[in-house]
Amino acid sequence: MGDLVYFAAALFGVVRLLRWAPFRWGIWIGGTGVLLVLAAKMFREVMHPRAIDLDVPAPTREKWWHLFGWGVALALASPTSVLWFAAVGAAGIAAFGADRSGLIPFASGFLAAGILWSAFLAAAATVLKRVGGASLARALALVSAVLFLFFAVTVFVRGWTQLRA
Repeated sequence: MGDLVYFAAALFGVVRLLRWAPFRWGIWIGGTGVLLVLAAKMFREVMHPRAIDLDVPAPTREKWWHLFGWGVALALASPTSVLWFAAVGAAGIAAFGADRSGLIPFASGFLAAGILWSAFLAAAATVLKRVGGASLARALALVSAVLFLFFAVTVFVRGWTQLRA
């Protein structure tokens, strides 16, 4: 989902917005904030792990939207996605030139790959949970928390040095 949002943003010229200081400040502060919230949630999961019962029924619609929102926030907070689409995605879209007819299959490929990758990760997580148990889940939560914190600090420091100038 995040890749498709960034693809559409690059398609509609949001890269130009990155030249506007208030937009960059908003992205900088917002991205740092989201990454810090995600790091805190992962650290909380390490300290107070929840039991995960894989045999429970699907969550209610309200719970599903809450989880979907967090998934979108995570995908949109990815510094690598932002950098990739700012540097490569916009150039790839520009390569289509005036003939934009190839963008629909190109975007469809992005969407399909994102869905397949997400399904693969969900299946792999289920297998790892059954094989590795709670200790593996805690270790992965710790790794995730450290990575989120690292990315939050990286985004903040880079933003601080670039936006101060």
